[in-house]
Amino acid sequence: MPIPKGTTVSLWNSNNQLFGPTSLYTNSSWSLDLPVPPCTGVLVVAALAFTHNCSGTVLNLDGTLFTPPDQHKSPHSSDIFRPE
Repeated sequence: MPIPKGTTVSLWNSNNQLFGPTSLYTNSSWSLDLPVPPCTGVLVVAALAFTHNCSGTVLNLDGTLFTPPDQHKSPHSSDIFRPE
């Protein structure tokens, strides 16, 4: 299901401890362009349940590209016993 008309999004402002300006979704577009920086809370209010997939690049807090750990590598692979 697409984003329901009338859905609103607000970003959390941790300095002021409140939500900032609200962007309203109508006619397939948002009233405000609200980029979401890392570690920012987001409030989404919609009249209907919906699923929305987001894509993009995941960054570390310092802005460098996040590299996920190798899921197939043992966390103790350097501890493998090697007979001498």
